[in-house]
Amino acid sequence: MVGKSARAWTRDHVRPASAGHKSVRNLVLACLACNREKKNREPTKQELARAQKVWVSALKYFKAFNGHVPPTLTQV
Repeated sequence: MVGKSARAWTRDHVRPASAGHKSVRNLVLACLACNREKKNREPTKQELARAQKVWVSALKYFKAFNGHVPPTLTQV
């Protein structure tokens, strides 16, 4: 399991970008381990539910930065 540091988070396309799903609305925060596990495939129902929960948390986090992406996410 990946540690809980800020660098353990990645941007992930919920539906594969390689299949043409490149919209910003398709992006979520995902822990590095989950992102690697999902790889380049369609998500399961459980993964979609988890992504929705992460997205809600991420929006709160972004509000704390006035809508700007925190530096730790741009370094990934």
